[in-house]
Amino acid sequence: KVLVVDDNRKILELFSEYFELSGIEGIFAENANNLSEIISINNPDHIILDMAMPKFDGFHALSEIKKSNFDFSHVTVLTAAELSETEKQKIFDCGVGNYLEKPIDLSVLKEILSQNQKAAET
Repeated sequence: KVLVVDDNRKILELFSEYFELSGIEGIFAENANNLSEIISINNPDHIILDMAMPKFDGFHALSEIKKSNFDFSHVTVLTAAELSETEKQKIFDCGVGNYLEKPIDLSVLKEILSQNQKAAET
């Protein structure tokens, strides 16, 4: 199960189509409001998080994820803009497992999710 948090509906639709074709169960949220609750209710295996969202930016979302005690190594951060080295370091200091820039290379995403699944099985 993969939770995707992104304010762009087109991105959510693309993930939905990709997951359906790949046999992945997707959970979709347009913002990080109540994110810790969404995580506890849905118990995702992986979270894909957009860093640039109105109202609740990615760093706020990361603090919500932390409240839920979710394993940060199973979080992939997305961004359309290139982040500064300081911002990237802040993300990785949280323990975030992966960082991807949009447009997403689906083969890289597939590898990330595959590694995550293998780790969960061991």
